[in-house]
Amino acid sequence: MSGRNGWVLVMSRWVPQAPAASSDAVRRVMRANRSANSGPERRLRSALHRSGFRFRVLMRVPTERGVRVDVAFPRARLAVFVDGCYWHRCPSHFRLPATNTDYWAQKVARNQERDRQD
Repeated sequence: MSGRNGWVLVMSRWVPQAPAASSDAVRRVMRANRSANSGPERRLRSALHRSGFRFRVLMRVPTERGVRVDVAFPRARLAVFVDGCYWHRCPSHFRLPATNTDYWAQKVARNQERDRQD
């Protein structure tokens, strides 16, 4: 659902609408970003499994926002989130893009705020 002034309703919450990609190359890169099963997630799960741990993947947590845990150990009530450096503003690796800087600064700030709430 589209709202006014560049805002869109996502999962019962108004968020700023993403700007158009600055180029076809940027569009291809952004579309290729995985929301699950990224390289770091797969390597972590593989190492855990080789070590004898058994776990659930992408387990849904009963919250109002529909959070999914990357690696869950239900019996131990332990959740592991594998956060990417870019999306969560890792101080060592994050670099703000040169285009659409206002949008990306706000987007990453929202991610950080959501991380603090979880």
